[in-house]
Amino acid sequence: TKVDPFDDPRVRQAFALALNRPAITRGLWGRYGELGNDSPLWPGYPYTSKQVPQRRQDLERARALLRAAGKEDLRVTLTCYRAFEMPDYAQRVAQDLRRIGVNCTVRVFTSAQYFDGVSFGASGKLAPWLDTDFGIVDYGGRPVPITYFNAALRRGGVWNAARYSSPRFERLVNQFY
Repeated sequence: TKVDPFDDPRVRQAFALALNRPAITRGLWGRYGELGNDSPLWPGYPYTSKQVPQRRQDLERARALLRAAGKEDLRVTLTCYRAFEMPDYAQRVAQDLRRIGVNCTVRVFTSAQYFDGVSFGASGKLAPWLDTDFGIVDYGGRPVPITYFNAALRRGGVWNAARYSSPRFERLVNQFY
């Protein structure tokens, strides 16, 4: 969220609107998939809002947002690692982004390559999954959501690859305890 083109919320929203989530879910997991609705939290947590309407693909609105942002000829690289369904998922995302005029290349690392390095706050070479502008990683299941809040979403979190930072979010997490 801190580097071009992702520092413009219209670009991030356009990317989100480009995705055909039901088709991606069915293609990857068949009848066993469940849409997560852009939440970093599993829908089974009691804290995950069920009131947020599911985002739907809207290619025209996505293209309009890119035009408004002056980003009609974007070239991006989506990174992931070779595990589970991630390379297939990345290709499906890239395919949907191409439908709004984004030239999206997919770069697939081995697991050893992707995680070879340190997390934020440690000295040494930053792991590639954290040192990318546009990437996919999985966090695995956690019994409580506080790990996601602290590590992946808090300002300065050791897994905050997006460099997400929101004073309001910080206040809400502090109240969560």
